[in-house]
Amino acid sequence: MTAIDPQKIEFQINQLLEYASQPDQFIHHLQNFLEYYQDRVYRPGLKSDLPALLTSYHVPLPLIRELEKKLSIYSKSNPEQALLLANSLWIYDYIEFKSLAISILKSTPLSYSSSKFIEIKKWITNCKNQNILNQLSDSILEQFLPSEPLILINQIESWIRDNHLSLKKFGYQILRKSIEKYPFDYLPVVYKVIHPSLYETSPWIQNEITEIFAELAKRSPKETAYLLQNSYQSKPHPNIKRIIRKTFLFYPDDQKDELEKIRNQN
Repeated sequence: MTAIDPQKIEFQINQLLEYASQPDQFIHHLQNFLEYYQDRVYRPGLKSDLPALLTSYHVPLPLIRELEKKLSIYSKSNPEQALLLANSLWIYDYIEFKSLAISILKSTPLSYSSSKFIEIKKWITNCKNQNILNQLSDSILEQFLPSEPLILINQIESWIRDNHLSLKKFGYQILRKSIEKYPFDYLPVVYKVIHPSLYETSPWIQNEITEIFAELAKRSPKETAYLLQNSYQSKPHPNIKRIIRKTFLFYPDDQKDELEKIRNQN
């Protein structure tokens, strides 16, 4: 691995950014840059426990952070070109390329939310690496919460209503991660979005819903208990009983009696 010279790196990154408006040229020079600093002790394609392996250049993390910082400045002032660059980077199955694409997306202004979500939809449906998807979901949460909660919850609803399994799964996962970050005033909107999913029959969706209600019960136990009670009274369903059983310990004592009646019904 080549020794790091901060002044040289800054010069190289500034040269690289001259090609930011030309994605193909940028990627060509980025590959040369990363190869120059690559740790060749690692062998690309080495087996791992990840569900879908991405190769990596294994360059020093400070180098990537400096590149992300420079690209962030560029993305804020050139959002349209930055989004094109991010989409081009995402095509390549390297951890560094996808991480840079996510970083660029995060740095573009929120006024470009519609364009961001168009790109994100494509990214979710062609990525099987859960680590990268987690990085993407964390980035989305940092962008939209707490500043734009309504934009995010509307987009989450779109994902979980989609027929594409990858989008649906991503929507549930990001909703679960968002519960603790949502402003309290927006929790009724979250309840409204998640309510139809109480009656989903797919086993993996049932597990996701149970985890989401566990997070809701921790954040707002009385309101969550009330929602489950009302839902069961209006439309009894075994999913609701199962959720109550799995989340029972989170509710106040004065509401456990009513929930207990539902939980023990035959």
